[in-house]
Amino acid sequence: MNDAELKRAREAYSYIPAKLTRAREGGDSAIQWKDLRLSSSVPPSDWYSDVTKRQSFSSMELDNFHSALLASDDPQELLHGLLSVVFWGYVSGTDGNIREARALKRTCWHLRGKANSSPQMPLEIILHLENARELLEEAQIGDALIEVMRIKFLGMAFGSKVLAFMNSKVAAVYDEVISLRLEGHSNPTLSRLANGVKLTRKVDQANLYADWCGWCFEKARTINAAGVLWRDWNGADNAWRAVDAERAFYALGR
Repeated sequence: MNDAELKRAREAYSYIPAKLTRAREGGDSAIQWKDLRLSSSVPPSDWYSDVTKRQSFSSMELDNFHSALLASDDPQELLHGLLSVVFWGYVSGTDGNIREARALKRTCWHLRGKANSSPQMPLEIILHLENARELLEEAQIGDALIEVMRIKFLGMAFGSKVLAFMNSKVAAVYDEVISLRLEGHSNPTLSRLANGVKLTRKVDQANLYADWCGWCFEKARTINAAGVLWRDWNGADNAWRAVDAERAFYALGR
């Protein structure tokens, strides 16, 4: 797994860049909280199969869209950021099919609850996001994961997705794909980081997650030191962040 392999893998990363955007005045909205009215924005159905369709999108623009929302002091924008990340995380199936209706339904759990489980108060959600953001700024990555998992319906996988968009330089995603890729890896440093999603104690998940993010951050640092850039879908070259090392690892696992 050398720099060239990771570069190719990062450039092959093609998780669909779906998001929730503010609904147009007078237009339909799929999700609403107070004055916050959101509509889905999803690429065409042949996104995966047609490389030319991907060239009009930028994964960095998607990251910046979410990070700006999650960095905001406006409660509605902060909630918007969470809802959009959850939507993004659910919209793509493992078979490559786009499941917009499923993603919207599960995103709405955070405002409406689901069967036999009431929703958390939005202001409480916002407080947890603010606390997690502060912990990330202080490099307390494990504690940040514990804090964001205090948001109802967020486990390790989706909590890490929120943190990765909140601060992509130091945080990365840890989900089942990453866990399976780590399992049995020839590098013992990586193999010991497997099965995090199966751990039952949040403190154990937090410690493992912090180590995973540390590996991703260090890998990004060494690749940048070697002068290697990765090319986005739109042709723009970029330096590496922790989330880019994770995405390359994710793509290798696929």
